[in-house]
Amino acid sequence: CAMAGGATTRGLVVRSLLACSALLPTTASDPTVAMAVLSSDRRVAQLAGAISQTWARDASRVVIFVDSLRAAALWNGSSHADSGGHVVVAPCCPNNESLGDKLSTAQYKLEHTFAQVLTIVPQHDYYIFTDDDTYWDMRLLQTLLSSADPMVDPGVPTALFPGRGAGRLPSYTFCQTSGPFMIMNRALVGLLADRSVLDACRDQTVRCYAVYRSRSEPDMVSLPLGDCPWETRGWIDPYKGAMYNNDHLVNQCVAKHHQSGHANALCMPGYEFDLAWAIC
Repeated sequence: CAMAGGATTRGLVVRSLLACSALLPTTASDPTVAMAVLSSDRRVAQLAGAISQTWARDASRVVIFVDSLRAAALWNGSSHADSGGHVVVAPCCPNNESLGDKLSTAQYKLEHTFAQVLTIVPQHDYYIFTDDDTYWDMRLLQTLLSSADPMVDPGVPTALFPGRGAGRLPSYTFCQTSGPFMIMNRALVGLLADRSVLDACRDQTVRCYAVYRSRSEPDMVSLPLGDCPWETRGWIDPYKGAMYNNDHLVNQCVAKHHQSGHANALCMPGYEFDLAWAIC
C-alpha cells in the first residue's frame, strides 16, 4: 500500500539515521514496541508459525489478528502456540468474520484492532500495524524508534513514516513511503480507537476521493478542495469494491487532526525498503 503522512513546517524531519547502530543491543531505556499483525482465519495456520519462528523472536510482544474467536482459540491451544504469551492470536472482528475473505473488505479490519491492541498489550510506547506476509528487521526498527523517540511528544498522537518529504500545504509537510505497515505512538492509537473520531475521519476520506476524482477527470466539475490534502490527490479510488483503503483512512485522520494542532507526523528518509519486506 502507498502511504502519506507529514510533519510540521517548524517540526522535525529525520533526514538520516545510522543503520549500523542496528547491530547494537537494545537497552532498558529504549522505547517499547508492540506488533499488531493483520491476518485471517485462512492464512494463520500457514503464517503464524513462520512469524513466531523468525522476526517475532526479536520482538517484545506480537498480536496476530484473525477473523474469528474460533480460529484464535484453535491456534492458541495448539502445540505450535507460544506458551509464554510472547506471540498471541486474537480475533479481529468477532461479529464480522467475513472481512478477511477479500482484499476489499479486509481494508476494514484495521480499525477494529486499535482499541483491542491497547487492551491486549497496553502501555507500549509504539505500535506497528503490519500485514502477515511481511518480514521485519526488528533491530533496525528499534534503532529507528530510539533515534526518533526524543523528537516525539508522547502526549501528542504521532505517526512515523519512513520516507522522503513529498510536498507541502500550509503547516503540513507530507512524506511518501511504500510498505505494508504503519508506525504509531500510543497516543495516536488511542485517538484512532475513539469511534467518533474514526467515523469523522472515514467520512472525510470518502469525501476526498470524490474531490480528487473531480479534479483529475476533465469531464467533471472540480469540487472545492476544502480540507482534503492536495498531496494525496493521487488517491482517486480505493481498492475495487472498498469504500476506502485503510492506509488512506489513517493518513487522512492524522492530517485532519494535525490541522487543529492535535496530531503530528515525522518523515524518516532512508528506511523505506530496509525495515520490512513483503514476502508473499
